Amino acid sequence: MASKPASAEASKSHAVIRHFAHGGDMTTITARHNDNEPALTRAAFERLRDELATLNMSGRAEISVRLRDARETGGDLSDNLELLDVLEDQDFLDRKIAALEASLARARVVDEPPGDGTVGIGTRVRLSDPDSGHTAEYEMVGSIGADPSRHRLSTKSPVGHALFGRRAGDVIEVDAPRGRTRFRILAVNEPDG
Repeated sequence: MASKPASAEASKSHAVIRHFAHGGDMTTITARHNDNEPALTRAAFERLRDELATLNMSGRAEISVRLRDARETGGDLSDNLELLDVLEDQDFLDRKIAALEASLARARVVDEPPGDGTVGIGTRVRLSDPDSGHTAEYEMVGSIGADPSRHRLSTKSPVGHALFGRRAGDVIEVDAPRGRTRFRILAVNEPDG
């Protein structure tokens, strides 16, 4: 049996997760993330589908108008900085559309959160930092729908992965890019209607 090349193994992200259950016992898990089939909530899937439609319609229309205007200025095309700028924007738009199409084609839609009191895609989780007392609430989403500025935490991130499957009352400790962090899960809720 052939083994995988070291470079393929090294390219996978790793997270070391320590879970402290109610009784204080600790288990350590080393996890590898696989984004071949990213999971999305229905709302995230629809947001991305709407963004794709907007880019295909108004984004392409805007680029078309800008291209026409830039070409009408005449002169040598190699000296037409406006045209070169629009062509770069068109390339960026095309790549963004292709990436969205590929992501949506691979995505697995999760219509319902677990419903058993555990953290999963679609649930809202309220956390506290036991050291500082700071609390925050996050919606758990797949890797594509992640947006920390809107409190959407990916289940593929080190913290999100550590939370996945846990319950209110559990304390997790995560080796994250900014160092070791501890959180207590205060509540796990279903999304609002």
